[in-house]
Amino acid sequence: MRGHDVKSISSDQLESHGASHVSAPNRNNILPHYEYLKKWENKVVSNIKNIDWNKINPVVAVCENKEDFHIFNYLRLTTSYIKQGMNDSKQSRATRLVVLDSNTGGILGIILHADIYDRWSLRDNYIGWLPELRSKNINKILHVQRALPLIGFGKYLLGKLLILLSISREVIKYMSLKYSQPICAITISGLGLKRYPYCERLHGIEFVGYHNKSQRECALYICETMKGGYRHLRGEIPEEKLKIKTNTIIQNVKYWKERWLNPRLEKIENNSYDLNFYKLDNLLEIAN
Repeated sequence: MRGHDVKSISSDQLESHGASHVSAPNRNNILPHYEYLKKWENKVVSNIKNIDWNKINPVVAVCENKEDFHIFNYLRLTTSYIKQGMNDSKQSRATRLVVLDSNTGGILGIILHADIYDRWSLRDNYIGWLPELRSKNINKILHVQRALPLIGFGKYLLGKLLILLSISREVIKYMSLKYSQPICAITISGLGLKRYPYCERLHGIEFVGYHNKSQRECALYICETMKGGYRHLRGEIPEEKLKIKTNTIIQNVKYWKERWLNPRLEKIENNSYDLNFYKLDNLLEIAN
């Protein structure tokens, strides 16, 4: 995560493996961890760059060392309005990703894939899971626990990019290799009550229903990431017949630019990041 030297998910990296956001952070996420966050403040701010929106080239990088983890943690604690603890996942599996502009190395947002409920009737009924098959195949499904853009350009621009990248072909392949088994589906929530039918139709993200999360009702979505993924989870077809079906990072970035970025270019070109905005005391001033 160092400027032009950023290491993004690539075919080389894959082959090397062995096997919603609002405009203000949550004050209660910052104050209990103030000293820890202050320690990493300068490092994070140095990774926030002015973006040339006409030339932006988003890439996905995996957090691979302690410094990456602390930068990720800083952004997680200071961008989410939902209550956060110091540990971002209590489950056994967590994949932390940072989305950057490869031209500048500037951070655009963070993504966290992790486990979620063994039993979740809204999801399980949609897939058609019987209890015994759910117990057998639960590790073949993950949840986007966090998709947090930088506050300056939030969920209505970068947030959509993060969701699309979270289900990209390279990301699914990376996680399938990491966990030595196919990731057949990804669930997504925390998008609020508004549905996004264009995402559902064009990118395989399907609306499931509404559920309670952090004391507010949220939409639940699911993406079948493998051809025949739901059938495999139900025990109907073998693993060897599965193939990744999601779009590539390049395809998703192209769609995002055409659908969301380009119509807004004139407005955002003169409204770039305040590079000091992410200093801790400035964030506290706007925090809820």
